[in-house]
Amino acid sequence: MCAWSDSFLQLQDRGIITGFALITARGPLQPATGTFQAECAQGISAPVQQLVKSFYSASDPPTSYELWGSKLLVVHQTDSCFVAVSKQRQLGIVAVNLPSGVLLASFSRPVLPTAALTEVQASCAAAFSGS
Repeated sequence: MCAWSDSFLQLQDRGIITGFALITARGPLQPATGTFQAECAQGISAPVQQLVKSFYSASDPPTSYELWGSKLLVVHQTDSCFVAVSKQRQLGIVAVNLPSGVLLASFSRPVLPTAALTEVQASCAAAFSGS
């Protein structure tokens, strides 16, 4: 049996993402990796909560986020996902709204935002398709 996290751990092993977390209504599911590991162990900070809440707000989504000392600009956004990156791409976040919660994955250079999004969406489809 494959855990939901297996495909994301593979992305991390391949260097596509640097960490991930699935934030549900009850809190983060384990495992959380990378910077999200400490984040989830200490309680979800307000900046990470803002990433999640952007999917549930009636107002227009933010065009930027402050996270871990970096300003992230949204470079792609739909109703079900967004990608935000810092100016020099030292930090990027892919957020995907799933029925079970919001999957957050971090990435950095040299991974391009479009590549990170494509890979994370494919892993979401594989992990949460129910097949």
